[in-house]
Amino acid sequence: TQTSGATSSQMIRFSDSNTAVTTLGANIGSIEWYTSDATGAGARVTARIQAVYADTNGNANIQIQTGSTATPTTRITVIGSSGNVGIANAAPLDTLAVTGTAYVSGNVTSAANISGANLVTSGLITVTGNVQSGNLRTAGLASVTGNITGGNIISVAVISAGSAGITATGNV
Repeated sequence: TQTSGATSSQMIRFSDSNTAVTTLGANIGSIEWYTSDATGAGARVTARIQAVYADTNGNANIQIQTGSTATPTTRITVIGSSGNVGIANAAPLDTLAVTGTAYVSGNVTSAANISGANLVTSGLITVTGNVQSGNLRTAGLASVTGNITGGNIISVAVISAGSAGITATGNV
């Protein structure tokens, strides 16, 4: 659908004629990038942005995908109908859900708790809540209002924690 005029914007609309959602995850519409390259993996869709059904109410998730085979299957990002964003995570339950390793080149500041398998940083960590990890390794300052709990806690700088302090099952 294309509209024009002083009070409306240009748009591309994908219309779905289904009156009932029968298959969650079914494609509602997509934009694909295709290469005819006959070398390497051959002619294929190399990237895609698509909308898929998220629930039986017809709400959609937006997926950004890449791949080197005939069909892009690597989900880079999913934006859920709830507004949650998943990076390499097909069903983000939190505002930002990252599956795998996250790299932050700046400071990490949290007004809540931080928990995870391993927390490695060379910069500043500022947490108003608690930090709980399998291992905590930092070359920078870790300033935690709550408590720090971990397997091994390693720092070449200062670590400060709340009244219950620092608890480690391994080395400090």
